[in-house]
Amino acid sequence: MVSLSPPAALATRAWVQRVVVGLALCPWAQPAEQAGKIRYAVTAAATAGDLLLALETEVRRLQAEPGLETTLLVHPQALRSWEEFYPWVGGDAEAWLEDAGLDDAFQVVGFHPGFCFAGEEADDASNWTNRSPFPMTHILRQDSVESAIESHPDPQAVPEGNKCVLRRMGTERLRELVRRCVDEG
Repeated sequence: MVSLSPPAALATRAWVQRVVVGLALCPWAQPAEQAGKIRYAVTAAATAGDLLLALETEVRRLQAEPGLETTLLVHPQALRSWEEFYPWVGGDAEAWLEDAGLDDAFQVVGFHPGFCFAGEEADDASNWTNRSPFPMTHILRQDSVESAIESHPDPQAVPEGNKCVLRRMGTERLRELVRRCVDEG
């Protein structure tokens, strides 16, 4: 189900390094990236159902490999529109975790090229906090999230700080930065 696609994996890794870590959008990403604890998995899934199977495969892998901190499940062929993706990640993916009894162990966060925060205009630069080169589902260990939040002096300040940084950069600069990540992949 999950296969490596070097261009999408390389573009996603470049995005993590340049955007997520490089702009300090996630203070917890750099240690995991430097330690090699992020798995970049690219699936050929083209439907929401196939994507759920890929999600299950990746969650099971995280269960079996405690040295892996997190997985970025990139799905360039599935749920390409924001309108399809948003309800899937917040509905189907979370429901699967709950039905499998894994919602206390894992959580999912969506990243998408069309990501838009509720209440924000589509062209607001703050949306680039969760805009990625391809649709992807970030699978996180719940205990790691809780530990990261507890270890940060002010985790609530991170989202507001990100909005300020991204708005100062502007949409065009951010679009170009992500485009270069894709071109390198």
